[in-house]
Amino acid sequence: MPRPELVSTQQTVKVLSLRPKLKRGEDMNISAPRQITLIISVVIALVALVARYGGVSIPFISEHPFGTLLIAYLVLLIGNVLEGV
Repeated sequence: MPRPELVSTQQTVKVLSLRPKLKRGEDMNISAPRQITLIISVVIALVALVARYGGVSIPFISEHPFGTLLIAYLVLLIGNVLEGV
């Protein structure tokens, strides 16, 4: 019985990418945040966690721990996207 030949076919696969459409040669300028930006973000996040799970009452933060964590993340995001922040 003859063996079937392997036929190579080229298929185009579209890949879902969250990367924004950039012009050729452009790249996203993401940099590491400055140390103070990282520290501020971590402190805000820790205060939110202590207020939520540690039983400490902090006026605004205890009422909105998720929003406070979101603020900490946004501070870190801004530090990554903007250079020198």
